[in-house]
Amino acid sequence: MITFEVNIPKNSHMRKTLSLMLIASTFFCYSQSTNTISTTEYSFQDNNEIITPKVDYSKVFVVFDENLTESDIIEFEAGNSELTRDRSQSFPGHNKKLYTLGLSVNATPEAAEAFLSGIRAEQSVLSAYPAFIRGNDIAYLDNLLLVNMENRHVSKALLAEITAPFNGLLIEELDLISSRTYALSVPAEVNIFNVCMDLDRYDEVAFAQPNFYFSGTVDFTPDDPMFSDQWFLNQASDADIDAVEAWDITTGSSSIVVAV
Repeated sequence: MITFEVNIPKNSHMRKTLSLMLIASTFFCYSQSTNTISTTEYSFQDNNEIITPKVDYSKVFVVFDENLTESDIIEFEAGNSELTRDRSQSFPGHNKKLYTLGLSVNATPEAAEAFLSGIRAEQSVLSAYPAFIRGNDIAYLDNLLLVNMENRHVSKALLAEITAPFNGLLIEELDLISSRTYALSVPAEVNIFNVCMDLDRYDEVAFAQPNFYFSGTVDFTPDDPMFSDQWFLNQASDADIDAVEAWDITTGSSSIVVAV
């Protein structure tokens, strides 16, 4: 399993870097009801299209306070027996954990959301979201917004003004050639999707989207029907050159010149 931190929409805004980040904020004043996450509020905008990924409540992605130790997280898990840690995947940092949610609490979206609301209320939790599915992609959401401002000269005062209503905290700033992007964290009780939808209404904002971790399985084994006859590439006995294992690392580059 190969895990990438990327923005799930596949368009010109997506950057396949290991720490993808951008910005978000809004002039709107959020009420408590707006911040409360419901099953109908998992939508964002991408190139003027409203994207609503499918929700998989059998998986829960939790981001903890970075000051928590592994012992602290284990104690949290002991108090939330409905969560079983999924160790099949790893994510950057020690504070991001993927869990399987027990059938007793994910039987209905309403029950799962009620459970997640309780998790988000814990002081040690920065965010807790179910898994999201779009096509064959599975994505996990942390506590960050990704926002791009078309005008790279937008003042920090304006940024502070539009992030204040939802207690946004600037984490990282990326100065690109023609625009400026920001990574912004929000409290666990704030609905990241709602914030992004409101931000997209402003002319200064090129795009505002949640920061997803995209997880996918990539198989580079050729579909050549004669592949199995090339015994030196891959064998059950492993008496081969480990070609399949090598392709999981790299498939080469057209910029490399080989003389024969």
